[in-house]
Amino acid sequence: MRRRVRVLAVAALLAPTLLVSTAAPCRACTCVPRTPGAVLQDADLVFVGEVVGDRLVGQGTAQRFRVDRVVVGAMPPEVEIYTAIGPDMVDSCAVLFSPGEPVAVALTLMDDGSYQTSSCALISVATVERILGEGSPPDPAAVFPAIPAANEGQRPDWRPTWWMIVGAGLLLAVVLIVVATVRGRRRDAGATTEGLPEDVPPPAGHPG
Repeated sequence: MRRRVRVLAVAALLAPTLLVSTAAPCRACTCVPRTPGAVLQDADLVFVGEVVGDRLVGQGTAQRFRVDRVVVGAMPPEVEIYTAIGPDMVDSCAVLFSPGEPVAVALTLMDDGSYQTSSCALISVATVERILGEGSPPDPAAVFPAIPAANEGQRPDWRPTWWMIVGAGLLLAVVLIVVATVRGRRRDAGATTEGLPEDVPPPAGHPG
């Protein structure tokens, strides 16, 4: 019984992953090893800021950043950056930053005129400050390109989000564990009853 529960517990951990992987195929990301200094040298823009919002765009996500300090280049106080992570698509090189905490972002100018980052360019705020200093305030007059129209495609009226997929997987795993537990108890109870001798007298008061 305990072994069966352990097996189902593992299934509970894997179920959301399996559901997500079938709903959002991705490709492997290969990064050329670089030092933090090389990452900053290769970047076209570098800033320190914080995620203040996001929205689904086409098959990916647009994250809106408040720019606190600009370390490389010139940037306005607020920018929106596209990342190829969404309900139906996951590019393993893409990055989705967590809101509510300062992050350093190293951006590269793409062929379509937009700026994007990747997991190969992740760098900490402390490392940026150590190599390039704290930077300067954003420039309200600076121009930052909008998300390309190709990424602004229409989405269907409804698609399951990541949390819906993960939640469904967890719910399915919990149901499997409960069903297996109930069935195991019933089997154990049946085995105990079958092991009793046939000549055991009935309880007192029971018609003989």
